Amino acid sequence: MIENPETGRVTSWSDEGEQIVTATENLLHEIKSRALKNVQFWISRSEDMFVSWNEDGNQSVFSLHLDGVDVSRSVAVASSLIEGLLTQYVGMNLSGDGFAMVFE
Repeated sequence: MIENPETGRVTSWSDEGEQIVTATENLLHEIKSRALKNVQFWISRSEDMFVSWNEDGNQSVFSLHLDGVDVSRSVAVASSLIEGLLTQYVGMNLSGDGFAMVFE
């Protein structure tokens, strides 16, 4: 879920490390206007997954920060992303990277 189960708020972080709270109804606008570059998805009250993104020319690069996220949940997230990419783009004769996994 996108809202923190304890506060009911959508949270992200500034480049300076300050927490940003965004109203749910404004979230899509904030992302499209490039005001937000990350968001936390909540699995439970104590477990979240941080997702950040940046644009590089005509592509977007998304980073899923899975530190502390259960392995089976991490596999489910990665599987869903790959399935979505293949479903949307498999017949379009595109070239280049569609999915890469980097461990840090």
